[in-house]
Amino acid sequence: QLYSGVRSDRQLMAMPPRRRVSFGPHDEHDTEESKQEVLPRQGAQQSYARGFMASSLAPALAAIFTNPVEVGKVRQQLDKQPASLVATLRHVWQSHGLAGLQAGLQISVLREASKSFFRIGCFTPILDQLHDAAQGPAPLYKRMAAGMSSGAIAALVCNPIELVKTRQQAAGGGAVLDGFRQLHAAEGLVGMWRGTAVSMCRSAMVTGPHLTTYTALKEAVAARGWRAGLE
Repeated sequence: QLYSGVRSDRQLMAMPPRRRVSFGPHDEHDTEESKQEVLPRQGAQQSYARGFMASSLAPALAAIFTNPVEVGKVRQQLDKQPASLVATLRHVWQSHGLAGLQAGLQISVLREASKSFFRIGCFTPILDQLHDAAQGPAPLYKRMAAGMSSGAIAALVCNPIELVKTRQQAAGGGAVLDGFRQLHAAEGLVGMWRGTAVSMCRSAMVTGPHLTTYTALKEAVAARGWRAGLE
């Protein structure tokens, strides 16, 4: 009698499999609701990934054409009696040819790709954390905060690249890895981030208004029916 309520193994094996127990009227919709939550999240992640890639690739390609101007700018900054930009570029061309005008091209491309990856790519993810898009367009102060934050992050991460780029363009070029080795050997790990505070302030002050103005104007133009030209 003590074990009369316990079923034998044979009885347990003969029992049909139990169905899933429902604990309420919303239980059958859990799977659909979970899918609806996951899909927007996956779409946002894919959008962020595309944004990071475009933010990095486009400036890197542009650096190929703007690098000669960067070389001229660095030469003018180092010259005690700087000439005009055109005269400086002409002098570099006559002295070193195309290689001189494209001095430090590799590090320049790396700098544009990496810094823009963070400076522009981080803007939308940060703004999405500060503002819910369902509430409408983000106010200007939130855009400014997101832009300044992404600019400061980019300057912090890419400060060593900035130092190597400036030195190689002033010296007439060099290998990228050699530039980092020489910088580390001469000034150590701390020296690779020398001037970071100034660089972060400058990048934040430039990136904040830049991206705030760009996104606001883009939305204003799109609202006037010119959306096709912005896609």
